[in-house]
Amino acid sequence: MIADTTFLIHFYREGAAGQRGPARTFFAENRAAALRTCIVSLAEIAPSFDRSAEAWEYFKRWRIYPVHRGIAEAAADVDREMIEIGQRLGENDNWIAGFCRYYREPVISLDSAFDRLRGLRRIVY
Repeated sequence: MIADTTFLIHFYREGAAGQRGPARTFFAENRAAALRTCIVSLAEIAPSFDRSAEAWEYFKRWRIYPVHRGIAEAAADVDREMIEIGQRLGENDNWIAGFCRYYREPVISLDSAFDRLRGLRRIVY
């Protein structure tokens, strides 16, 4: 499962507030599952920290997928499909969906826009 940026934001904010909200509950209930994220989502959450290096430190136990050609092609395919139906995702969501497609993993997200993508399963937390 690949966590999108919103999940990471909720996970971080819940932890900073000392709360166990929906994101941390989902995380705890799915400890046996492989929860991952991608470099794009980590870059999006990094401004929430005083320094970008702090974001890397905070999420150091997470598997973070890097960008490579296969991801770029999958993200371009996602964008092309969305253009064809006249319902584009945001640029970073294209990348996140590209990661999910490439690795054949569902996205953990509250964003129903991912539901418009053929063959992409969204898990709501």
